[in-house]
Amino acid sequence: MTVDKDFKQIVRAKARRSGQSYAAVLRRLRNEGGSPSKEMHPMNIVRTVPDIRSLDLPASRSFYEGLLGFKVVMDVDGMLMFASPTQPRQQITVNGDKTQATPLPAGFSIDVGYPQAVTELHDRAMADGFVIIESLEDKPMGIRRFSLLDPNGTRVTILAHLDEAHQPPG
Repeated sequence: MTVDKDFKQIVRAKARRSGQSYAAVLRRLRNEGGSPSKEMHPMNIVRTVPDIRSLDLPASRSFYEGLLGFKVVMDVDGMLMFASPTQPRQQITVNGDKTQATPLPAGFSIDVGYPQAVTELHDRAMADGFVIIESLEDKPMGIRRFSLLDPNGTRVTILAHLDEAHQPPG
């Protein structure tokens, strides 16, 4: 049996026991940040996006847009997001370190699909003693995010879009 089938059985059983609809139980579990057991339902990872640090954003833009043919899909406060013109979910971000008091290490972002999942992962990372280098925050661009260091010193940014209007293209 697959993990998804196991999870569906759990939702059905909870719905029968509680007298609620399948959809109501599923919505409650998702709003609580996932399933009753992490072993039974893995984290939903929607996409990963490499993040490159730049000392020269115009030169980086010229390289990724001009030479490689990426489209700029976001240009906000020293951060550029590029997407493939043919596969829009294939993306990279380039961040200028001039906006940071202390330059951040290179890394990548993981979109986990739901804002509550970001909060849950933040709380788990804090409880497990990981180094948080950008605090949990809802950004004006429509995402909830935080960044931490993995055991190798790589920055990992965990994020989710706050509403469907801000979903990535594609």
